[in-house]
Amino acid sequence: MNDYIELFKFSGAIIAWVVGGGFATGQEVLRFFSAYGWNSYLVICIDLILFTLITRSLILYGFVNKDQKNLKAYEFYCGKRLAKFYFFMVNISIVLYLSMLISAGGTIFGEHYHLSRFLGSFVFALGLLLVYLRGFRNMISFISKLGPMVIAFAVFIGIYCTVRDFANFQNLDKDIAALGPHIIGYNWLYAGVLYASSNFCAGGYYFPELGKLCSSRKVVNLSCLFGCISLMLTICMTSTSILLNGQAVASYEVPNIYLANSISPVLSIFITLLLTIAIFGSSCADMWSICSQFYQDDRKKNCILAACMLTVCLCFSTLSFSTVLGILAPINGVGGFLFMCLVIYKGFKL
Repeated sequence: MNDYIELFKFSGAIIAWVVGGGFATGQEVLRFFSAYGWNSYLVICIDLILFTLITRSLILYGFVNKDQKNLKAYEFYCGKRLAKFYFFMVNISIVLYLSMLISAGGTIFGEHYHLSRFLGSFVFALGLLLVYLRGFRNMISFISKLGPMVIAFAVFIGIYCTVRDFANFQNLDKDIAALGPHIIGYNWLYAGVLYASSNFCAGGYYFPELGKLCSSRKVVNLSCLFGCISLMLTICMTSTSILLNGQAVASYEVPNIYLANSISPVLSIFITLLLTIAIFGSSCADMWSICSQFYQDDRKKNCILAACMLTVCLCFSTLSFSTVLGILAPINGVGGFLFMCLVIYKGFKL
């Protein structure tokens, strides 16, 4: 029974890392998958393999070295010199991405409660600080429950729209053409590799620490497999529903809102909740990834650093979501390609 609880917990923690604002809105799914038409299913197969291998390697590294207080995953996988490069690249990316998530979450929070955008971002950031101060174990217990909630709602929308619009498969050329300009990458193979490397480039802090909480290799392997299969099945359903409504969805910043409204206007309320949950869960993981690196033996200084870092992120939160996503995804993907290869290679030796 305990193994099943652990399996659910760690699978949810893996899902929570991925299902940030871009995933929950449907924007990432549209750009990396749906826009490639029939080849989107090949992209999904590639990412299922890559996601599973990467998460297993990173989490297993933490499990094998759970007695070490300070894990140095980038140094283990890349060596000391290259690890210095990743230290700067990853932390800068996390700050920018976290700023974007705080901005997006604050906007949703502010509009829902009729507050100013900045006040909404401030409340959102304060919530992140409170969760961070409770410690990593409590944070995992919290965000591991958020990922499956996002997955369940996204799957419902995907299945409903796919069944409803199944006849559109007969005339898919126009939908594919409408989505074409939104492609990220040169071709479907590049997109699949880019999506995996960009998602896990900054995972060298979070996933090994997650592995330290696992009780056995069996839990590590099954959690990675179940979590990644759940993610890819969700992407498959969401991508298909976007593809079948390509001409209508192409002009939307948040494709999932269009899909939810096409089912029932009432679902837009749940979309707001979905986005907030997804953004907050990913923000918690990003928050811990950067703050946990400093003053590990001095709780007071670490808390002050966390507060200062969130203040900086609030200042950067004026950056637009789509602009930052368009810049960060390729940079993280290209910069993380070598890291991804090294992680997979060394994962077979753990």
